[in-house]
Amino acid sequence: MSDTRSEHEKMLAGDIYRSPDDEIIARAMAARTRLDAYNATPQTDMERRTAILREALVGFGPGLIRSPVTWEFGNILIGNGCFFNYDCIFLDSARITIGDHVAVGPRVVFSTAGHPLEYDERAAWNDAGRIAIGAMGYARPIVVGDHVWIGASVTVLPGVTIGARSTIGAGSIVNRSIPPDVVAAGNPCRVIRTLRSAERAGAPSRQAIPEQP
Repeated sequence: MSDTRSEHEKMLAGDIYRSPDDEIIARAMAARTRLDAYNATPQTDMERRTAILREALVGFGPGLIRSPVTWEFGNILIGNGCFFNYDCIFLDSARITIGDHVAVGPRVVFSTAGHPLEYDERAAWNDAGRIAIGAMGYARPIVVGDHVWIGASVTVLPGVTIGARSTIGAGSIVNRSIPPDVVAAGNPCRVIRTLRSAERAGAPSRQAIPEQP
């Protein structure tokens, strides 16, 4: 039975999809218009900037996102009291969910996008060596729990969950899920120690946090 879903529907479902695609491009261009308006609005005009974010994103509680910032579609849900420093990038083909009171350093990348590892599964090529039918990709959601602190230049990869109250050290590559109430850092990012908040919060063990496949 043939798959009648659009490429955009496949993307949102986490299945392999083809890009570029007319619908996906149109949605990205519409999102870009709102992004450009946000970055062009003076940071002193907080009322206007907040209004743009609430139109552009799935949800945005009271908080602060410093410009410049980049997103693809606005498929982002941000809780209350969050702070994002300069130059953050959201590759949001899948949903990026940020909890309450999250602090994010400059130049942090949240990337939900991935591609097959084998070159001939990523795209179909014609005799001239050009992509014939578009690149194939997939997207996996990212979830960041409440009270997480993410240091500068961290990259969070597809399918990752960062548990509540954890701290991610600057420059880390987070390629698998991190439990709550820990300090984690490195490339790849690994747990360094458990925080005192683990006992106070009765947080779940790290085995309870699903890792990406």
